[in-house]
Amino acid sequence: MVEGAFEAGGCAYVVARLLVPSVQFDVTSSTRLGGCRVERWLEMPRALDLSGAQRNDLFGFGLRSIDDLTKINVGDQVELVWRAVQSTAG
Repeated sequence: MVEGAFEAGGCAYVVARLLVPSVQFDVTSSTRLGGCRVERWLEMPRALDLSGAQRNDLFGFGLRSIDDLTKINVGDQVELVWRAVQSTAG
């Protein structure tokens, strides 16, 4: 779930919350967030819950194209795809 989408210093950033807390993922050159290509890095923003504990369900992504900010909005439920899907011939 997108909790923030913004531009800073000519770059596009998205802060998203995991909807499935136990999922593990990698950010690779083929990773997409909501269909948008992301940079090969990942941040955990400093965000606290109501009790003051660090939130471990938020991740910050850099989008490769600032134009993609028009495709992702706060409140959107977006899918993170981090592996190329391989077809099976047969």
